[in-house]
This record gives sequence, structure tokens and C-alpha cells, in this order.
Amino acid sequence: IGKNSGTVTITHFGRIFHYLRIILGLQEFSLLVKRFAKDAYTINYVAFLKAIDETHNYLDKHGMTHLSQ
Repeated sequence: IGKNSGTVTITHFGRIFHYLRIILGLQEFSLLVKRFAKDAYTINYVAFLKAIDETHNYLDKHGMTHLSQ
């Protein structure tokens, strides 16, 4: 994480997924990098987390987060 700037390197971004045991194909990872890249070396992880929150809120609002019920 770079000096509280809201960014991580692309390599670190990949390691986070590995640590969380989230398996992404090269194409999937490349799409995420393309969408959230701040520059050629860093990812805007604040924007990435915001997108996850927005998606989760949408799914929750439409009753799609608890499909087992």
C-alpha cells in the first residue's frame, strides 16, 4: 500500500486474491486491472472496494445475497 494513497501495486493486488483463495484466470485479473488501474503500476483499491460495496448493496436490496432461504 503506497503511503495511504489508496493504491496498491498490481503485484500486491494479485497477492491479495491469492491470500483470500480467490482464483482468477489471467483474463479475469487483467479485466480487473484494466478497470481499476490508476497508472501502469498501481490499482486504485478504494475504487475497487467501493465497487464491491455497491454490488453487494444492489444484490442485497434485490434479495439476492441470501439465496438459500
